[in-house]
Order: sequence, then C-alpha cells, then structure tokens
Amino acid sequence: MTSKEANPKSKTLNSKRNIYYYYYYYYYYYYYYYYYYYYYYYYYYYYYYYYYYYYYYYYYYYYYYYYYYYYYYYYYYYYYYYYYYYYYYYYYYYYYYYYYYYYYYYYYYYYYYYYYYYYYYYYYYYYYYYYYYYYYYYYYYYYYYYYYYYYYYYYYYYYYYYYYYYYYYYYYYYYYYYYYYYYYY
Repeated sequence: MTSKEANPKSKTLNSKRNIYYYYYYYYYYYYYYYYYYYYYYYYYYYYYYYYYYYYYYYYYYYYYYYYYYYYYYYYYYYYYYYYYYYYYYYYYYYYYYYYYYYYYYYYYYYYYYYYYYYYYYYYYYYYYYYYYYYYYYYYYYYYYYYYYYYYYYYYYYYYYYYYYYYYYYYYYYYYYYYYYYYYYY
C-alpha cells in the first residue's frame, strides 16, 4: 500500500491543497489575463484613439492647409492674372487711344495747315495775278490812250499846220497870181 492509501487524512489534505492551488492558480490566471486583456484593450484603444485622432487631426490640418494654400494660391494667381490682364488691356487701350488721338490730331492739323496754306497760296497768287493784270491793263490802256491822244494830237497838229500852210500858200499863190495877171494883163 502506498502512503496515501495508508493515510487517508493525507489524501484529504492533499485534495484540499489541490483545490486551494487550483483556485489560487485559477484566480491568479484569471486576474492576470483579465488585467492583461484589460490593459491591452485599454492601451490598444487609447493608442488607437490617439493615433486615429492624431492622424485625423493631421489629415484635417493638412487638408485644410492644402486647401487654404491652394485657394490662396489660386486666388492670388487669378487676381494677379486678372490685374495683369486688366493693366495690360488698360495700358494697350490707353496707348492705342493716345496714338489714335495724336494721329488724328496730327492729321487734322496737317490737313488744316495744308488747306490753309493752299488757300493762302491760291489767294495770294490770285490777287497777285489779278493786280498784275489790272495794272497791266491799266498801263496798257493808259499807254494806249496816251499814245492815241498823242498821235491824234500830233496828227491834228500836223494836219492843221499842213492845212494852214497849204491854205496860206495857195492863198498867196492865187493872190499873187491874180495880182500878177491883173496887173500885167
């Protein structure tokens, strides 16, 4: 016989001790695994929540920053482009208008000046020829008149003189002739 069978009391003691150890190890492992899983779950949840929040915050911040940067860049680019385009258009329009106005003014002035010069030139030569013709005509007329008058006067004078001389000559001739005739015959 063994000692357990020889001593039944020791068997009960052994069985009680086995139950005690059983419960001890049971609760020990139970609490060990309980706390282990609890802390594991807690830390896992904590870290998961923490990383999730961190990544969410980081993603949100990154997205917001990216959106803001993109929006700002786009707005700035659009504004700059619009301003540049507007400025270029305004500049081009202004200078186009300025050159057009200048060209128009210059053309108008040139045309006016040319017209005025032409008119003045025409007027001047017209009156010049007019006066020239007038004076020429006047002198010609005067000269002609004077010549005619002189000629007439001269002719008249010679005619008169000639007539007078002729008359006088014949008068005396006839007178002497008759006198001689009557006297001698």
